[in-house]
Amino acid sequence: MSKLAKRIEDAQKHINNLKDQLVELSNLDEPDEDQSGLMAELPDQIADLEAGLERDRKIEQAIAVRAIEHQPPETKQAALSEKRPYAVPAKKFQPRDLLVRGAVVQFLAHVHKQAPDAILKAVYPNDDAVQIMVRAAVNPAKTDVPTWAQELVQQAIGDYLDLLPRDSIYPALSSMGARFTFGRNGQIKIPSRAATPNVSGAWVGEGEPIPVRRVGFTSITLVPKKLGVISTFTRELAAHSTPSIEGVLREAMAEDTAVTVDTTLIDANPATAIRPAGLLNGVAPLTPNDETDPLAMIADLKKLVTAITASRGGRNIAVLINPAQAIAIAFQQTNTGEFMFSSTDEAGRRLNLRFIVSPTVPVNTVIAVDAADFASATGDMPEYDVSDQATIHEEDTTPLPIVGGGGTPVTASPVRSLWQTASIGVRMLLDMNWSMRRAGMVAWMENVTW
Repeated sequence: MSKLAKRIEDAQKHINNLKDQLVELSNLDEPDEDQSGLMAELPDQIADLEAGLERDRKIEQAIAVRAIEHQPPETKQAALSEKRPYAVPAKKFQPRDLLVRGAVVQFLAHVHKQAPDAILKAVYPNDDAVQIMVRAAVNPAKTDVPTWAQELVQQAIGDYLDLLPRDSIYPALSSMGARFTFGRNGQIKIPSRAATPNVSGAWVGEGEPIPVRRVGFTSITLVPKKLGVISTFTRELAAHSTPSIEGVLREAMAEDTAVTVDTTLIDANPATAIRPAGLLNGVAPLTPNDETDPLAMIADLKKLVTAITASRGGRNIAVLINPAQAIAIAFQQTNTGEFMFSSTDEAGRRLNLRFIVSPTVPVNTVIAVDAADFASATGDMPEYDVSDQATIHEEDTTPLPIVGGGGTPVTASPVRSLWQTASIGVRMLLDMNWSMRRAGMVAWMENVTW
């Protein structure tokens, strides 16, 4: 065993011993002064040791990958088939990790000019789930084959949305409504009840004929709309960040995707050929109450809920608010000076609502949505492409063709050549769409006073 592997093994044993000691001390009914002091010190000691252990594990993985790169071609394949170094334990399987790790494999395969299978065996040698995911991506038809990758992909794409930051609106709202995947379908039709006519029962006298009524149905159609984002990395970052590049990609994907999706989700723009309609499209804002707190907050929430229930909604209402309004809710007081709620979660339980807090929602704006009528659909899995040869327009809002303008050429600015600047670009594409199944299921107001 190498010195590094021995150090990792010893550190893990030491950490386990300290944790056992901490458990024993915490079970004491009346610890003495020395025992209480030790209980206060042990968590910091364990945290320091775990930080050092994680550093050594990353060093060990990096050494393994770099060692493979410097081997001659005739022995490289044999080395790639070897297992990960002894002391690196297998991580607990998380479906959402598959998508990130699949992107890492494609990224490293491009950077090191090796086949994805070779990188798979070097970086994730014992992770069968990642190998299935990457091989399914190489041959997309495999994602439709039961018992091969179909179930894995469906599970992973749902958890992919959970990669977005905790303050992201879309995954929270999508999980409360009807969520679908496009698969190989060009569109999805989702039926729903129309407000009229209805099949409610009627009072009927003895021997009198019973009225015949019919159910009114409507439907919405979701077609794939493409969401795309590009992140670039320098050659130096790619060369020296293995395996931490997984964390870099994870953070970049989550932050970029959350901003794009949530900004579109809550705007008032109509649907186009390239994007879904915002929740506020065609919905006029309600007038907020100008009473003093907490009367204004209660009156505003009541008005929003009433607007939805008037259209026969209200089965599962989510209220989207800015963190400033979340703080205001937590600080609402009664006439006697007592706090009404300890948090937005408690407020939601007591008011039978769910508050979704996000900085994407403008300050002093409150949006109520009946999530039971919110339908969303995504593609089977994100698509990743990696390039160090492309030329891109570095613009995060309205990117342009590199050269356009017809008879009078116009060059986009700023432009970056990935080849000239020794950079690598990672592009993610994901089909997705959403819609409200019925009208009247969204209500909102701005300029609230709480």
